[in-house]
Amino acid sequence: MISSWVVIIVALIGLNAAFHGELINDFKVPGTDFQKATDLINAKFGAQKGAALRVVIAAPEGQRLDSAANAAVVQRMRARADQSIKSIDQNPANYAAVGNPLDKNAGQLSQDGRIAFFDTQFDQTSWELKRADIVKLEDSLRAIGAGQNLQVEFTGEAEGGQPNSGASEILGIIAAVKTFEPGLFIKLNPRTSGTFLQVLIYGNAFAGGNSKMGYASAMSWIMLAIILLLTLLTFRGSAAFVFYEGERS
Repeated sequence: MISSWVVIIVALIGLNAAFHGELINDFKVPGTDFQKATDLINAKFGAQKGAALRVVIAAPEGQRLDSAANAAVVQRMRARADQSIKSIDQNPANYAAVGNPLDKNAGQLSQDGRIAFFDTQFDQTSWELKRADIVKLEDSLRAIGAGQNLQVEFTGEAEGGQPNSGASEILGIIAAVKTFEPGLFIKLNPRTSGTFLQVLIYGNAFAGGNSKMGYASAMSWIMLAIILLLTLLTFRGSAAFVFYEGERS
C-alpha cells in the first residue's frame, strides 16, 4: 500500500513538471488610465520598478562625514555603487545614478554630520537579483569604508534576497504524512489490516509485553526514507509548481 502511494505521488509530480505550462507575472488592462500610468513609469523610470539597496554610513564619534577625508571615501563608495548598478541592471536605459548623500539639499545627512545614507537602485526585484552580486557589492563598500574607520550597514528590499523555504518544506512533508496518515494502512496480515504505520511501530516497540524493537526500528527507518524521498521530490520539482511574485516567466 505504501509503495502504491509513493508511485502515485511520483507520477503526479512528473505530470505536473511535464504539463504545468508557463506562469507569467504580468497584469495589464489596456486602455485604462492605470495602464497608461504604469507604461509611462516603466518607459521613463524603469529602475523604479526594481529593488533598492540602502547604504547607511556612520563616521566615528566626534567626526563628520562631510570632512575632506571622509567625504572622499563616501564619493569612492558612490562610484563603486554606480559601477555595480551598471553591471547588474538588465537594461542600460534604466540606469539611475547614486545621489550624493552629503548634499545639504538631499536630506540624507544627519544634523551632526555623522550619519548619512544613499540608495543603490536596480531595475530588478529582490527575487530576480542574484544574491552573490549584492553580497559582493556590500563587501566592497565595507572594505572602502574600513580604510577610514567608517561603519557601513545595509537595508532595503535588495537586501532581502529570495525566500528560502529550507526546513519549512521538510516540516511540511512530515505534517502532511501525519495529516494524511489514514492513507498509510498496513496490510501485512489480517490482524494488522487497517492499522496506521505509526501505531504499528508503537505497538511492536512498546505494547503487548512482547517488544519487537528491531522490527519497529526497521519500520521507523522505512517511514523516514519515505519522508526523505517525498522531501527530495518536492525540492526537485518545486520549480515546476511554485511561483514567487516577481519571478520572470
